Order: sequence, then structure tokens, then C-alpha cells
Amino acid sequence: MSKVNKTLADYTSESASTLPSLIEEGSMLSTESKALAFLSGLATTFKSYIENFTTYCNGLKLGNYVKQKIDTEELKEVLVGKDYQKTRGIYVAVPPGFSGQWVPFLRFLIETILPAVETTEITLKAVNTKLAVALNEPDRLKAQSGIRDLAKNLALIPQEDFDKIKDYFQNGGRNQTTLGKVVERNADIEEAFILINKLNADVGAVDFVNIQKLINRLVVLVTELRKELDGKDGDEMSGLVTSQLSDLFYKVGITVTAGAVLVDMTEQFTSAMTNARDDIVVALKS
Repeated sequence: MSKVNKTLADYTSESASTLPSLIEEGSMLSTESKALAFLSGLATTFKSYIENFTTYCNGLKLGNYVKQKIDTEELKEVLVGKDYQKTRGIYVAVPPGFSGQWVPFLRFLIETILPAVETTEITLKAVNTKLAVALNEPDRLKAQSGIRDLAKNLALIPQEDFDKIKDYFQNGGRNQTTLGKVVERNADIEEAFILINKLNADVGAVDFVNIQKLINRLVVLVTELRKELDGKDGDEMSGLVTSQLSDLFYKVGITVTAGAVLVDMTEQFTSAMTNARDDIVVALKS
């Protein structure tokens, strides 16, 4: 995976792991001095979390995606009547490090990651609205039940789905393999190209330009929230509120991560499979 080599977890691992332990520790404190020290530490950690989240969102460029389609007419022609035993040894291009088969991986992107990305716009609109209201009405920043409910209702892409993508990239950065490693039969070649073109069409239908605008707006709101937190003392910024906000940002981060990963994978596979098409055509014509 070339472009999306960092997820939100990479940016916030220290803060994300520290917040729950701090919150648990704070719930056990009894004296006022200890409680204030706990809240001070919690606020510092959470500000770091927000700063990393902002950096991450600023790095996303989803609005740059350009839909493509791979022409497969010549490929279909050269495959007619060809035996798999003859085609399986052809060397073809793959995304750097990819090790697996085209068809199941592309199906996984279409069936698992794409549906989550398609809800990103709705998610970001809801979060931006809630956050804007909270910042305009300080009392809401103290209670924040609306943000708590919003965080509860957000669909979270399971970590195992991201791990599954990583599992497909265990080839040491190599960008070429034999056709037999990526398809089990010749019929899979045509299906794989149908799937990559479908993925391009479906991803192209997502309004990433508006999603990027919503992300930019979220960055502004998060920056304002960080300024707001700078002026809060322990009594105003409770551990519970901090916990709810961190949960919200983490879930939003996972959603936009899915969008970035999907765009990256679509672009990488479109490029590699365009080259693979040419590799197969040249080999079978020679």
C-alpha cells in the first residue's frame, strides 16, 4: 500500500491507548487534588489526540480521485481458446507487495469497504453539525449527550477488515508475479477486469469532492475545539466528555480511513491491472 501507509491508529496510538487508562484511573480518584491532576493529564492527552487527528485529516486528498475504465476487448480476443496451463506462467504487474488473488480481493473491496465509504458523507455532515452546535453553545460542550449518542450510532468498520487488506500485501514490495498466482482459471481473468471496472464506476459515483470539503470543515471545527479546550479547567472538561469525544473522532477517523484506503486501492489496482492486461496480450501474441 503506497499512499495510505498510515491509518488513524498510527497517528493516535499513544493517545488512544492512554485515554482509556486515564479515564479508568480518574474514576478511582477521591481527593480533589488528585482529581484535578487527573483531569489536567487527560486534557493534555486529548489535545494531542485532536492534533494528530487534524494532521491525519489534512493529509487526505480524496477529492483528487479520477474515475477510469480498462478496455478489455483485445484481452478477450487473445484469451479465446487458450489453455490455463499456457497462461498461468505469464508474468503480470500487481500493486507493490500484493500477494493473493484478484477476484476475492476486489470482491472484498466492493462488498465490505465500499458500503462503509458510501455513508461517509452522511457521517461527516452529522458530526460537523453536532460539533458546530457544541462549540457555539459552551454548556453543550460540558454535557455532550448529543455527541455521545452520535458516536454510539456511527458504524465502525471492524479492525479485522483493515487487517484483511494488510494480509494481501505480504510480498515484500514486489510489483510482478505470475498470472497463476492471481487467478485460478482463465475465466477469473475476465471476471477480475469486470470487477475492477465496477469498482472504478462505484467509487467514481461517490462525491469525494464534497467529502473532502466536509473533512476540511471538520479540521476547522476540531481546531476550534482544541482552542476551546485550552480555556477549560478540570471542572468544565470532564473525563466522560473527553471519552465521548475521543470515541467520536476515532470512529470518524476509521470512516475516512476507509475512504482513503478504497481510493488508494482502486487507483493502484487500475494502474497495475492495465499493465497486466498489456502483459497478457503481448505474451499471448508472441
